[in-house]
Amino acid sequence: MYRPSKLTSKTIGLIVLLAFFLLVPFKEAIQDIFVFFSKQIVVSPQGYRRKLREKEKENLLLSLKVRELAYLKEENQKLRQALEFKRHKDIQLVEAEIVYFDPSTWRRLVTINAGKDKKIKEGAFVIDAQGWIIGKIVHVKETHSNLMLVDDPDFTLPVFVGENSFGLLQGSLEGAQVRYIEKEEAVEPRQKIWIQIPEFNAPLYIGEVSYAHKDPNSLFWDIRIHIYSANPFLHTIFVIQ
Repeated sequence: MYRPSKLTSKTIGLIVLLAFFLLVPFKEAIQDIFVFFSKQIVVSPQGYRRKLREKEKENLLLSLKVRELAYLKEENQKLRQALEFKRHKDIQLVEAEIVYFDPSTWRRLVTINAGKDKKIKEGAFVIDAQGWIIGKIVHVKETHSNLMLVDDPDFTLPVFVGENSFGLLQGSLEGAQVRYIEKEEAVEPRQKIWIQIPEFNAPLYIGEVSYAHKDPNSLFWDIRIHIYSANPFLHTIFVIQ
């Protein structure tokens, strides 16, 4: 009786035996091939991880480079704006950088790298690249000066509010506020806070009214302002001469 399973087993056995005799002369070569592929199986994941880390490092360096180029582009645009401001306003500007700030939690004093060597004078106003006032010079030394920012509690400055109102801007821990505007005058949010200096006729803006309230029991308005200038610590500033 024909049995396919036994025939198949015999056939497989003969094939294996034949293959053994045929491959014996190539035994060492087969072993070398087996060892090679075994090493590849073991080493491949480590090599893959190493290449992955290298790619991650390359991507990080590329990301930092893109961030650097974006920052340089932003700084270049701000310098262009400052130069445009200088061209349209017939004034002299001294470029400087903030190199130190007072660590106090309530004072807003900084040090800039320009002083008598660049003809800086006490009382000079300081603007950012957009032309917003950020403060005034309060002390000048040979190579550096102290700048008091608008929101320093000791900062005071006579200012205009809107078209005709006139008051005293004072810094505070909450930003800045305007005092001594009588309640009969009209004060509304978004009215601009500005000053005028002898160097040119156009106004210099500091901010705008963010809150205005008149208490019936008070002679003056309670006015708080939004300061236009962003944080100046990381930007170039300009002293008006």
